[in-house]
Amino acid sequence: MSRHSTISWRSCLLGLVILCLFGSSVGWAREAAGPSIPPNFLAYPPYSGFSWEATHLLPVTHDNFMVVETDDGALYRGMVQARAMTEKQDERTRQERARQAKLTAVPARWTSQFEAMKSAATGDAAYQKGNGMPAAIRLYTAAAVDFHRAHPVTIERSEDFYRRQPSAQGPLSSVQVTALGHAIERFKAVLDLPDADKVPRAMAAAYMLGRSYALRDQTGDIPKAEKAFERTRSMARDGFPDPDGLAVASYGEQARLRRAQGDLAGALHLYAEQAAHGSVVGVESLKWVSQALYQDPQGMAKVENIPIGQRVLIAYALQANDDGRILDYAYTPGQHSPIFYGFYDPKGMQPILTIAKSWPPAKIAWPDRLAALAFRAGDRDFARHLLVNQHSPLAWWLRAKLQVADGKLAAAETSYRRVVTMTGMHDTAVNSLSPFNGAAACSEMAQLERVRGQFIQAIKDTLTCTAKYGWQHQDSGIVEYLADRVLTTGELMHLVDAYPVSDRKPSVQWQPYDVAVRILHSVLAKRLVREGRFKEAIHYADPTGDWRLRSDDPSYDTGLSPTLKNQLDLIRAYVNAKDQSVHADTDVKRAQAWYQLALLTRMYYSDITAHDSVMHAQDGGPAYPGISSAERLRLKQNYAGPDQANLHWYIARKDALHAAKLVPARSQAYAAILCHGAHWMFQAPPVDGRDPGKLYAATYRLYLRNGAYVPWGRSFGRHCPDPDFAKAAVPEWRYEAGKWFKRVRQDAYAVGASIILGLVLAGWLVGKSLSRKGGRGN
Repeated sequence: MSRHSTISWRSCLLGLVILCLFGSSVGWAREAAGPSIPPNFLAYPPYSGFSWEATHLLPVTHDNFMVVETDDGALYRGMVQARAMTEKQDERTRQERARQAKLTAVPARWTSQFEAMKSAATGDAAYQKGNGMPAAIRLYTAAAVDFHRAHPVTIERSEDFYRRQPSAQGPLSSVQVTALGHAIERFKAVLDLPDADKVPRAMAAAYMLGRSYALRDQTGDIPKAEKAFERTRSMARDGFPDPDGLAVASYGEQARLRRAQGDLAGALHLYAEQAAHGSVVGVESLKWVSQALYQDPQGMAKVENIPIGQRVLIAYALQANDDGRILDYAYTPGQHSPIFYGFYDPKGMQPILTIAKSWPPAKIAWPDRLAALAFRAGDRDFARHLLVNQHSPLAWWLRAKLQVADGKLAAAETSYRRVVTMTGMHDTAVNSLSPFNGAAACSEMAQLERVRGQFIQAIKDTLTCTAKYGWQHQDSGIVEYLADRVLTTGELMHLVDAYPVSDRKPSVQWQPYDVAVRILHSVLAKRLVREGRFKEAIHYADPTGDWRLRSDDPSYDTGLSPTLKNQLDLIRAYVNAKDQSVHADTDVKRAQAWYQLALLTRMYYSDITAHDSVMHAQDGGPAYPGISSAERLRLKQNYAGPDQANLHWYIARKDALHAAKLVPARSQAYAAILCHGAHWMFQAPPVDGRDPGKLYAATYRLYLRNGAYVPWGRSFGRHCPDPDFAKAAVPEWRYEAGKWFKRVRQDAYAVGASIILGLVLAGWLVGKSLSRKGGRGN
C-alpha cells in the first residue's frame, strides 16, 4: 500500500468519524452531551423591514405636521408600527385635525354660493359667482377651478402605490398654460392677504402655487415652485391650520422636482423627511428610487457619497431577498409592514457587496445594515469585518448570530442581552430596531438560554420581553413548555412566587404579560392537583377570568354550579368533590361528589389537571429545535402518559361508574349517571388501546342489567337528563311504601266516593218510592 493511499484511507476514516460526530449533534431527536443549536438562529435574516428603515432615516421631528392620506387607508394602517405612534397620540392628532378643519371650513351661509363657484367653467366665472364671499375662499376657489382645467387627472394613491415607476406627465396645451397662469395669480393673491384674512386658505394656496409652477414648468418656474413648497412648511410651523396635511405632502412634491433635475441626494433627503413624518407616500417614493438603484448594477456606486441612499438601497435589497420564510425563522409572531412582498429578486444583492468591498471603511455609511446583507448572502467573513467597532442593536444581534455559528454560546448570550437592553417598543433613534425585531431578539435570547440549560432565566427574560413589547411579543409558548415539562415543582413554585397575578380586568385590560403570568400560575396549580397537594393548588390557582358555562349551549353537560367562573373556583370545587367522595356521610352524597368529579374532569380537565404541553410518547420530544442533555433528562423525568387531553373522557366515565355504584340501581339517578358515562364514550377518541365503542356498549349493558325503565331510555347515551340525587336519597323501602300508600289513598278515595254515590242514589230511590205510596193513599 502506497503512502498516498494510506493518507487517503486515513482521511476518509477521519472524515467518517467527523461526519458521525456532527450527525450525532444535529437535531433534537438524538442524545447529545452538549446542546445542539437551533438552525433558525442562523437562518433568520435580521432586518427591520423597508418601511421601518424609510421612516427612521432621519431623527424624529417636533414640528407636529399633520399627515393626511385618506385615500390610502389600508396602507396608512400598515404604517402605524413604523411610525411608532401610540393610540393616544393618534387620537390627539385626530382631535387637532378636527380643530383645524373648523378654521378652514366654508361658513354655512356661503355653502350654496361655494358650490356654484366650484361648478363654474372658468376661474373668472367662478370668481364672479363668489361676489361677497370671504376673499381667501373666493380667490382660492376661482384659482382651483383654473388649475383643474389645466390638470383634470386625479391619481388614486392606493392604486399607484404598487406601480414600479410613477406616471409621466404629458406636454400642456396653450389653454392649459393660460389657465395655470390665472391660477398662479390668484393663489399669490391669497398669500398677499393679511394673515387674519388668508387663514382659511393660506396653506392650500401656498401648496397649490408650488404645484402650479411645477406643472407649468416654464423658465424660472421650478425654483419658484420649490420656494412655494418651502413656504408651505414654514407657514405650518408658524401655526397656520393644515387639516389636509399639505406641509408633509410638500416634501414629496419638492423631491419630485429635485429628482427630475438629477439631484438624487436632494430628492432622497426630502423623501426621507416626508417618510420621517409617517407618510406612506414618502415611503412609497423611497421605494421607487431604491428599486431603480437596486436594478442598476452600479446603483451602490451612485450612492457612494449619499448615506441615506446607501441605507434605503440596502433596506430594499434585504426585503427584496426575503423569500417569504421570515416568519418560519423567527420565534415570535408578527410581520414586517406589508410594503412590497412578492418582489423577491436576489440577483441585485451581490453587486452591492462587491462594490462596497472596494471602498475604504469611511465610505460605508451603515456598516451594520450592510453586514446584515452580507449575512443574508452567506458572506460571514465580510459581515464580521463590517461589525468591527459597531455597537448598534443590529450590530450586536448579528454579532450574536455569528458567535452562535462559531459555537461561542456564552458570548452570544451576552450579545443578545446587549440587543435587548438597547431596544424598546417605541424607539425613534435612527439606528434602532423595529419592535418586531426587538421582540425576535428577545425570543432568540430566551431560546439560547433554554439550549444552555438556563431554564428559569429563559422564563424570566421572556416575561420581561413580553412586558416590554406587549402584543409584538406573544411568546408564551416557551413559558408554558418550560413550566410544564422542564422545571421541577419546587423550581416552579419559587418562580411563581415572584410573579403575582395582575388585578386588571380580563379581556379589556389584559396584556400579553398578564396572560403569560396567568399561564405560570395555572400550570403550577394543575401540577399540584396532579400531585395531590390540593391546599397549595388552591393558593396558586388563577383567580381571574370568567369562564362560566352558558346554560343555553347544548354542547355542554349540565350539573355544575353556574357560579364556577375561573380556575380557582374550579379547583376548589374539584378538591371539595374529592373530599366529599370519601368523607360524605351517605352513599348518595358520595355518589353526587363522584359525579361532580366526573363532570369537572370531563368539562374542565384543561383547567384542573391537564398538562399544557403534549406529553404522550408519540409526541414526547422537545417543543423547540435545539436541546441539551439536561433538558432531555428533565423531559424524561417529567414524562406523563398517555395524553391527558384525550384520557379525560375515560377518567370521567370511571368516576361516573363510581357514582352509579353508590345510588340505588332502580333509581333515575343510576340510569342518568350511566347515560352520561355512555355519552362521553360516544364522543371520545381511542386512547392508548382503549376502545370507546366497547366501553359505550359495556355501559349500556350495565344499565340494562341493573337499571329500571325510564321514559328517555330510547335516547340512552345521546340525550341524558341530570341525575335526581334527591330522589335517590330516599330509601327504596320508603319509596315503595310511599307508592303503596298513594295507591291505597287513591283506592280509598274511590271506595268512599262510591259509597257516597250509592247512598245518594239509595236516598233518591227511597224518596221516590215514598212519594208514590203517598199518592195512592190520597
